[in-house]
Amino acid sequence: MSSDCRLLLGNTETEGDGHEIAIVGTGGRATSYIDPLVNEYHADHELVALCDPNPHRINYHRDRFKFPF
Repeated sequence: MSSDCRLLLGNTETEGDGHEIAIVGTGGRATSYIDPLVNEYHADHELVALCDPNPHRINYHRDRFKFPF
């Protein structure tokens, strides 16, 4: 994973002892992973990047969760 993806989400350093997670491919199944990471497990796990060749999928998740990219 390049550091460019992290910069898109505003994360350039580890913020604790949790896991940093990147989701590659943000189609339908990705929602079942993204939702819990953002809503339930954010204290121990940090979603640092979303990667997908389809910009509409990225925009969908960005708009849902107000990601800063």
